[in-house]
Amino acid sequence: MRKYILIGSVAVFGFSCQTNNKYSKAVNTTDRLEVVTSDDMRSSFNLSKRENLIKNSLKTAEKSALKGDKTAGTYLTLAKLAILSADYPKAIKYSKAAIKKDLDNPNDARKVLFKAYVESGQMSLAKLVGSTLGGIESNDPNVLNGLGIIALQEGEVEHSLAIFEKAVKNNPSNLAARMNLGSIYTQISDFDRAEKNYKVVLKKWPNNVDAQIGLGTVYNKMIRYHDASYLFTQALRQESKNEIALYNGAYSFYKINHLNKAKSSLKKFMKISKNGVDVKRSQKLLVDVEKAIEAAEKQASKRSPQGEDTAVNGPR
Repeated sequence: MRKYILIGSVAVFGFSCQTNNKYSKAVNTTDRLEVVTSDDMRSSFNLSKRENLIKNSLKTAEKSALKGDKTAGTYLTLAKLAILSADYPKAIKYSKAAIKKDLDNPNDARKVLFKAYVESGQMSLAKLVGSTLGGIESNDPNVLNGLGIIALQEGEVEHSLAIFEKAVKNNPSNLAARMNLGSIYTQISDFDRAEKNYKVVLKKWPNNVDAQIGLGTVYNKMIRYHDASYLFTQALRQESKNEIALYNGAYSFYKINHLNKAKSSLKKFMKISKNGVDVKRSQKLLVDVEKAIEAAEKQASKRSPQGEDTAVNGPR
């Protein structure tokens, strides 16, 4: 599940999240600018498909733990499963229990506790735990990603960028940090760097929907509407009800005169979106699309006086 938490106009993308239909403001389009915190992004991007399996695994593991010895490893496993199922109170509870069981080697459990605090928005506690893991001197990707998000929440955009850049310098294949950089560079209108980071993600992970949407958003802002429409089309093939791909895609389709496709995407978006502000914005765009369709049909009728049916993709 995905979660969007607005920070100014940047939406934070958590380890394992749920959509609340909030978007950042943009000119002519709605952006999804998000920050991911998982080191491999597995829980960020695939959790929705595995949610029931993970929750069942947590229940099974809890039952098993009650019957056997409650070791630090047992509690750590429970904490990790709780993180993946977005049950943060349990993740905090079990990671603390694991720390108490193994005071000599607490860092693995502390990392899970750190994730749980970041995910649940308890940034002060997350910052405290992060300091015990080395803070910004750490080379752990999860620690750096979490600290980058904390810095962003505190309004320290440059500091946040520095942390994510360090994460990428340590490991150029750190896809989570790449996504974060793409999001923030988009927000500060450094589109070349945003493009670069999203492209690295897509090279490693061609079917990553969120990177497709992120790069598509960048191309919309760069007025590269054909490139944007291709990426949103790819994203919608995988997630046909992805609200942000529907809206942003509709805008790029409109700009390249694929008017029926734009209209269809907007109507689908309005049908599933529960955010009144976004629906009103899409209604305004739909008016423009329908006017363009009407103009195209009039032009087509002039070329076809017998009134033959003509597919509307807009003026050629």
